Amino acid sequence: LAPLSNYGAWVDVAAPGFNVYSTLPENSYGYKSGTSFAAAYVSRLAALLLDIVSDTNDNGRLNDEIRKLLEAGCRETETGGMGKGIVDAAGSLAQVSYSAQSLP
Repeated sequence: LAPLSNYGAWVDVAAPGFNVYSTLPENSYGYKSGTSFAAAYVSRLAALLLDIVSDTNDNGRLNDEIRKLLEAGCRETETGGMGKGIVDAAGSLAQVSYSAQSLP
């Protein structure tokens, strides 16, 4: 759990946001920290899932299916206050494959 992290019972999932290797100004690279990194990580995974999920409950939206996949694919942690755990793209994508195989 990073010192700048928000955590608690209200958190659904966690994402990397501390010492993330990224682009920096003036065409350089280095380590930075911040919740902006974590938000981008979750958004990127949600966008990836948006392109491959189906509206399984026919409510005209995909946000509920994406949320379930994000949470189901998390890596559990022993640290409290991090919801279902750390989002994991491979874990969420594996849930999509599993769901597709179980269709009649």
